[in-house]
Amino acid sequence: MFMVLRRYYATRPGAAAEMLTRVRELFVPVVSQVPGFVEYFAVDAGQGQLLFVTVCRDRAGAEASIREAAAFVKREKLTLIINGGPEIIEGEVAFHQAARTD
Repeated sequence: MFMVLRRYYATRPGAAAEMLTRVRELFVPVVSQVPGFVEYFAVDAGQGQLLFVTVCRDRAGAEASIREAAAFVKREKLTLIINGGPEIIEGEVAFHQAARTD
């Protein structure tokens, strides 16, 4: 599995909530169609900081998610509500533990 973390900073009060809404409604349906997509997380880290995590089965899916995110930001003109480009961290998942559901 591969993970991509993108960190953005909102430019004004209310912009983080606006971006979260737009990502949930407009981007998640797109990124979830990337080949190898596993899951997606959006985190409001406070003070205008937003973290978005995409998990994919392979590097190709992770890289496709980065391209889709960049296209989404451009298409939706999100540069008007975020401060600069995102910080992007990507890599192979070294290990993973989930809670048991049994």
